[in-house]
Amino acid sequence: MIRCNIDVENLPVIAGGEDYKIWDLDTKGVFSVKSSKAALKTPTEVVPCANLFTRQVVHPTLSVQYWKIWAKQCCASEDNIIKKTSKSIHTMCRLCRKSCETLSHITWHCKVARRIWAWVAGIFKLQPSEDLVDSYKAAKGRSRMIKDLWLVANLAIVTELWKLRNKSYFDNMAVQWLGFKGRVYQIIRDNSIRMKVHMYNTLEELCILNYFKVRHRSCKRSTPIEISWTPPNQDEIMICCDGASFGNPGQAGSGVLFRDASSEVLGVLCVGLGWKTNLYAEVCAIIYGAIVDNRWNMRSICIRSDSKSCIQAFQKGDLPWQLVQKWNIAKSYYINVRYIHSYREVNFSADASAKQACLLAEDIFEFYEGRPGFIPSVE
Repeated sequence: MIRCNIDVENLPVIAGGEDYKIWDLDTKGVFSVKSSKAALKTPTEVVPCANLFTRQVVHPTLSVQYWKIWAKQCCASEDNIIKKTSKSIHTMCRLCRKSCETLSHITWHCKVARRIWAWVAGIFKLQPSEDLVDSYKAAKGRSRMIKDLWLVANLAIVTELWKLRNKSYFDNMAVQWLGFKGRVYQIIRDNSIRMKVHMYNTLEELCILNYFKVRHRSCKRSTPIEISWTPPNQDEIMICCDGASFGNPGQAGSGVLFRDASSEVLGVLCVGLGWKTNLYAEVCAIIYGAIVDNRWNMRSICIRSDSKSCIQAFQKGDLPWQLVQKWNIAKSYYINVRYIHSYREVNFSADASAKQACLLAEDIFEFYEGRPGFIPSVE
């Protein structure tokens, strides 16, 4: 229990009722091998760059080759030699023969590198960056297929520049631009077979896919859904709840927005939860919102959340066992509890407060009277 961070002296007390089996490793109270492994596993820092080149759309060979350059620093450039041997060896770039041979120069600043980056930037109409994460973010707003192609293009260019440098260094092979560009093109085209996502039905994206001869090019049709906002009744207060986490599990927080019958914002609550799952944060938002709602002396409460699974957990009584006692105490004050499921586009204020709460430390509560500055308004 100590390994699972369970305080034996601070276990919740079940107030009456029949005994039932509880288990801390699963938020649903169900024991599984997967949940026990997750509890024993120490949370480690996830590097955003590693999450990109290890995706399923990237072929394992290409992923390993980029990993050798990024993590193992296998390229025998001047900066890598200094890191490994602590000795300074003056080198010259084998591709342009004008500057010192560093990894940054080979993959970005060399004239051959600048030419291939300009070629791929002209095709995608995107601005690449030396950092893989920043370069991938340049495709924000594009379809998933274009994002995956852009990611593969970045990985292919870096690895092929490394191979071209090795061939020039060890085999004295001259740089042939058409052959080098053809190899990069073929890698992008070969990896496109692994992509099974959708594209946007635009001429610009169709030209990109035609250029690389991508086979799968289905379009995802979007159907507009009408959404509406209904204020609470005169005898109740609406709490707009949402939870967020940086990862699942990850650093989590809960945000609650309180509104009266005229839809006026009465206050905002932000709660830091520490390392929790997203569902746990959603449930905590409703419980803490119901507790703070007592200050307005309303015996009826309207709970609005964009998580359907969270609302179903409250309706069925299938809550994480750590929060059952808190919810029993919170709901005992109210005569009527009403649940409303809404889309995130309607619940945008609670979503903003939940993201703000993720920045707080564990068990830190912040309450704002009225509407704070970080909450957007459309009234």
